Amino acid sequence: SVAVGNRVMALVSRFGLLSIVRAERSFIAGLPPREYAEMRAYLARPQGWSAGAGGLLAWDRHSREQVNAVPSLGSLPLVVLSVTEQDRYADVLTRLQAELATLSSNSRHVTVSGATHYTLVSEQQYAAVVADAIRAVSAAAQSSGPVRELVLG
Repeated sequence: SVAVGNRVMALVSRFGLLSIVRAERSFIAGLPPREYAEMRAYLARPQGWSAGAGGLLAWDRHSREQVNAVPSLGSLPLVVLSVTEQDRYADVLTRLQAELATLSSNSRHVTVSGATHYTLVSEQQYAAVVADAIRAVSAAAQSSGPVRELVLG
């Protein structure tokens, strides 16, 4: 699982090996130089990886059952972003994301072509789509109106 992977990364980072092999590159590719350096330093330490593992395990223990039990979100504004570049579980994730969008009658499911899970926030062109999705949901919530189309690329 991802939580186990995070725990392994935390262990490996304790010995400084992540700094040598630069395993973080896929997570932070596309960030501006200063932010890249900051994230590289952060990911080289075990605390972030351990916190990520703990959060995933807590989600599994405390939240997953509650979320899976929700039959509908009503008309709650929702945007679900999917990516085209998945290294693992692509078919399953795409199916689950499509299902998630059906929970609200006021939703949009948008596939961001060329993006990965990580580049949605680390590369400016994809992060702009994420920011637009947040603005669209916020505007719909404030106006009690429909979620508008997103601006892609």
